[in-house]
Formats: sequence, C-alpha cells, structure tokens
Amino acid sequence: MAMNPRTHPRGARPDFTLPKANPNPGRMTDALWWLVCMREALEPASENGGTFANKPGYHNAGENLPNHGEGAATTDHSIRRAPDRRGPWWREKSSAHDWTFPDAQRGDYKTIIKYTKRLINAMRDPHDLRPDDVFAYTLGQIDGDVVVEGYNEYRDEAETSGDKTHLWHRHDSFRRDIVGNYWAMWKALTIDMGWTYAEWLESTASVDVPAPAEENGMANWDDTIKITGTTGKELFEPDREAGTEVAAGTILQLSAIHAGRAARDAAEALRIAEETAAKVDEVLAALKPAE
Repeated sequence: MAMNPRTHPRGARPDFTLPKANPNPGRMTDALWWLVCMREALEPASENGGTFANKPGYHNAGENLPNHGEGAATTDHSIRRAPDRRGPWWREKSSAHDWTFPDAQRGDYKTIIKYTKRLINAMRDPHDLRPDDVFAYTLGQIDGDVVVEGYNEYRDEAETSGDKTHLWHRHDSFRRDIVGNYWAMWKALTIDMGWTYAEWLESTASVDVPAPAEENGMANWDDTIKITGTTGKELFEPDREAGTEVAAGTILQLSAIHAGRAARDAAEALRIAEETAAKVDEVLAALKPAE
C-alpha cells in the first residue's frame, strides 16, 4: 500500500510505492509521477494540472526545445544552465508540475496560499537546504491579490508571471538533473507537508547514500532506482558555496533528534538484555535438579 502523506509520521522515512502506474513513462519519470500522486493525496480537493506539454520551458523534454548550447540566450531557458543539461532525464522527460486548486479557480485562495507560502518560505530561508538543488522556480499565489507570486531558486529572488492562471494553479519547475530522483521529490513533498528541515533530515538518517558514479556527479540511474545519487554530504552540511549556514535552532533540533534516537536504541537494547536474562533464568531453573 502506498503511503498517505496526510498521516505519515513526522520524521519517518518515505515509502516510494507508486499508488498507480505512470501513465506516460516515455515523457515523465516515475519519481515525478510519485510526487504528483502524493500531492493529490495530501490535498484531496486538488488536481493534477499536468506535467509533460509540448511547449517552451520545463514542461517539455529538452530534445524538443531550441538548443544553441549552454548559456546561450537563444537556448530555451529550461536547458540553458548546467544542472538542466546533465543526467539521464533532461533530453526525454518533462521537469515540471502544475498543481491545480479548484477552490482558487472559484476565487477562494486559502488552499493555494498555504502550499505556495510553504514552498516560497522554504526557498527564502537560507537555513532550509531542501529547495536548493531541487527547484528552478515556482509560481503561484500567496496573498489573495491578482498578482502572481513566485521565487526563482537559481537567482535567489522573487519571480512573477503575467499568466494569471497561476493564481489558481501552482507551477513548479524542477532542475532536470534530479527529476527522476525519488529522494529529491521527497524533499519537495516534505515542504508541501509542512515539515521542518530537521524533520526531513531525520527521515533520511538511516539512508545508505552511494557516491556518484560519473565525472559529472550523476550515476547511471534508471527511474526505478530510488537513491539520492549524491555523496550524502548535502544531507548533513550547509551549502557553503551558496553562503548559507545552519541556524543554531536547527542544530539544537538535530541534536535533540539524535539524542532521542540514541535513548530509544539504548532502551531497546536494555529490553532485549532483560528478556534474554529472564529466559536464561527459566532455562537454569528447568535444569536444576529437584530437591
């Protein structure tokens, strides 16, 4: 059974079981489809507004877009930067999701505001590292006016659009080098779920993260491999190149998490020792000759 993001315990590891088969595996990774399904389950009144579309930008596959080389102004913006031109997915797969909110279509913006605020707040927070290598940008609604709000994670600045449909659907553009990576999609989902950075970090604590297998830092993955594809360093350290630091409050949260885990492990070890000692006593008593 697939996990339910509405009831999944905070800090618990994810379950990447697909609730239903990917309807377009040629143009959408299983990992992105998993995120789409989880978002619909998280907010049952919401709808999948679409992933692949044959038009400019992240909705399309890189091979369908104008490509005059990395950094060229005439190259489509979604394949202009290095992270959007590497890995096994950028040429063939969509790297965007439109999350639609029917209540916002009717003029009630409270639901889209909740989810767009969660993401933009995480993007703005220098101590929350989850969006850093996952998103290119997002567009949506955060205050109920008629201006589209968003955030560009590449430029670390506010983003907007003249397309007013973003007032009722949140558009997310993902970096193409992670769109088939389940653990990257898990980062995105924990933001949508309202988890703190420390809670997400706790959920990755037991993950065995392999080192990259290629010079460009990407392993030879297919969509069924559910690993981070990194050295694991970014799970536990701030992004020094981006100039961010882990806040003291976060460090205290993490310390409490690790202390709690150590206490639980010690309690379990004591329980096992006591049970073993009791069984030994039973065996010795049975072997003792009758007087």
